[in-house]
Amino acid sequence: MDLTQYAAWLNDVFGLFDTFFLGLHHELAVSYGDYLTPIANALGAAGHMGIMFGVLGVLLLIFRKTRMAGAAILLAVGIGGFVSEFVLEDMIARPRPYLMSDTFRSWWEFVGSPDAHGYSFPSGHVAGATAAMIALAYAARKWWVSLLGVLMVIAMAISRMYLQVHYPSDVLAGFILGFFAGIIGYAIIQGIWRLLGQHPDQIAEARARASRHAAEVAIPRGSDVSYAAVGMPQNGQQDDYWQQMAAPMPQQPAGPAPAPARYAEHAVPRTIQTATGTTVAVPPVPVQASTSDDTQLIDMGNASNDQKPTSDSGFQMAEEYYRD
Repeated sequence: MDLTQYAAWLNDVFGLFDTFFLGLHHELAVSYGDYLTPIANALGAAGHMGIMFGVLGVLLLIFRKTRMAGAAILLAVGIGGFVSEFVLEDMIARPRPYLMSDTFRSWWEFVGSPDAHGYSFPSGHVAGATAAMIALAYAARKWWVSLLGVLMVIAMAISRMYLQVHYPSDVLAGFILGFFAGIIGYAIIQGIWRLLGQHPDQIAEARARASRHAAEVAIPRGSDVSYAAVGMPQNGQQDDYWQQMAAPMPQQPAGPAPAPARYAEHAVPRTIQTATGTTVAVPPVPVQASTSDDTQLIDMGNASNDQKPTSDSGFQMAEEYYRD
């Protein structure tokens, strides 16, 4: 049989390697053929032309959370299948093992002479399985998904050698091709998803920002609300603003809550003289007035004489001052 220079080179370089591992798989068929042959045939049928992985990709496309993984699988399998079936196989033109040796043919017949079309190098089944599992592992980012992907690729590789339709070197080439096809397919889909603003990282980041903002503006139940902000800066510096704010104080069983350090100098008891000449003790409760874009603290001790209220209650004086 005439061989291309590429096929002849592969047979010369990997001859002993291929014969050794095909012999091991024949021993598996001799010892456990009743169990392994149906499984290998099922994997071969499911992986033909990437059917199994194409169906998986379509199913994942249905759901929003897995849509990126489905698109990555389909593109990766398409890249791997195109390079394998339409570029390398025709260019290398390496015949199947059972066509090159009577020994390999007898081993192939022993497992039921499974049908195989086209050339041998590289293994399209392994390339498709590897491409799909690499893309899925990158998209899912879960250790158990990666583990299942590794097991799937190993099972597909063993099945192709067990059925004697591929050399071990064909399987190795299919793995390398599928690995790069999976990375390229995922990278392309990842770029598209980022352009559309639908990448999982972007969605998680947006949710984290929304959750952090909600935690900042919410006042916990039982907190002392006398120090809560009544105005929010409008200049986009909310983070700095809230860092300067004192943490909400827990509810005290009795008496006024202690003032935070920021208000300590304003929270000491003060005594002022009213316009009528009476002396009024101002309770140590800071009073805040709000504008549209900031929070102000009224220091009753430093108020001018004409601004001093005449009420007998510190809270009422603050209220009158704020209204004026």
